[in-house]
Amino acid sequence: MTYPQPGLPDGQPIPEPVEVEQPAPEKNEGVPDGGNIQTQSQDHAYHNVPGEPEFWKDSTTGQIWVVYFVPNSDPPIPLAWAATEEEMQGIIGENNDIEFDKILTTQQLQATGMLDWGNVGELVDTHEDPFEQWANKVESAAAVRPWLRDPEVLGLIAMAMLEGRDVTLAEFQQTEWWRTHNKAERNWLLLYESDPETAAQARQDNRITVADLLQQAGIYAPNQDVINYMADQFTTGAWSQTYLNAQVTRLSDPTARGRLDPGLAAFIQEGDHTVDTTRENEDRVKSLVDTWLGPAFGRWDQDKIARWAGRLRNDPDGEQNLIDQLQKQRLALFPEYQDQSLSYDDIAQPWRGVVSQAWGQTADETDPFFSKIVRTNDIEEATRLLRSEGLKRNNRATMNSLEDDFLEAFGDRTRGRLL
Repeated sequence: MTYPQPGLPDGQPIPEPVEVEQPAPEKNEGVPDGGNIQTQSQDHAYHNVPGEPEFWKDSTTGQIWVVYFVPNSDPPIPLAWAATEEEMQGIIGENNDIEFDKILTTQQLQATGMLDWGNVGELVDTHEDPFEQWANKVESAAAVRPWLRDPEVLGLIAMAMLEGRDVTLAEFQQTEWWRTHNKAERNWLLLYESDPETAAQARQDNRITVADLLQQAGIYAPNQDVINYMADQFTTGAWSQTYLNAQVTRLSDPTARGRLDPGLAAFIQEGDHTVDTTRENEDRVKSLVDTWLGPAFGRWDQDKIARWAGRLRNDPDGEQNLIDQLQKQRLALFPEYQDQSLSYDDIAQPWRGVVSQAWGQTADETDPFFSKIVRTNDIEEATRLLRSEGLKRNNRATMNSLEDDFLEAFGDRTRGRLL
């Protein structure tokens, strides 16, 4: 977008436009230099462009402009789209003469503060009002220049553009926005308005930094839109470094203390963005549960594991609290072992060997019978139960052991009866 600069060289005053009658069509080739103004009839129905624009002509260059005015702007700010005579025929209809609202010299056009907004082709076949387009551009820019949402500052910047200069620090300091925002936000305003290239680089660097922070927090594929939003909040000074770190933690870990920033929460929800959460310490929780309760009783659901993993991440005493709870559960499951420091793994280990020797196979610790063996805490009783249950299950090792016992007691004459 370019901004025509007002004023004449050497400080010469800008001549005022002179009202004249619109030249007849056959004399249209000679446009007076004084700057003709003709009020356009409101009876026209235009094609391919929204609303009712004005048509201006540069009598110096012959350029035609399709012009709208920014609503509620004081002084009025004209937005102009360049058009050729062929494009104008598509707007007003073929074989119709163009009725210009203003015919001005280049210098007079500049004096109006007209903003060159591109080619009229950008308006063709659109139903969106040009001021909505303008508002959308301002809103988009406000993501990194939030002061543009303030009417006072926006008017100040618009006036400075019309005057072909930058807004001064003193002017910014007089605004309500300046008085109600923090030092980091004010510094960002000054940097962006004075050195946009450096500001753009800082913005990009902060996006990289936020992406790294999210990955370090366990979000291994962070959403780029979410990265941009969080980074821009930090870049513009709305978030401090401490607040950014807290939001990274809260976003990655729903169990973390504090709350998610309302603006960030709304951005994620309205944009239907998905954000992975960290799974840090979930493996540690699973390991502790398995150690203390075993595979039969340690089947915790994922939500419970995630909640305890969050406590381990956010509470220095979280792991000890988990162990204390698991010790109590283990004692309730196996009250025969009163030493609370013994885990399930501790008390089950010798009985794994007993089962393996009796049945010739690795113990199935999810089988309730294994828990029964462990709870006997008595080798003789465990051996009796294993033989009895082995026979019921036709366990080959048990059958072979029984055969050997019979052979030893009664000799070979019993063999055929056992087979």
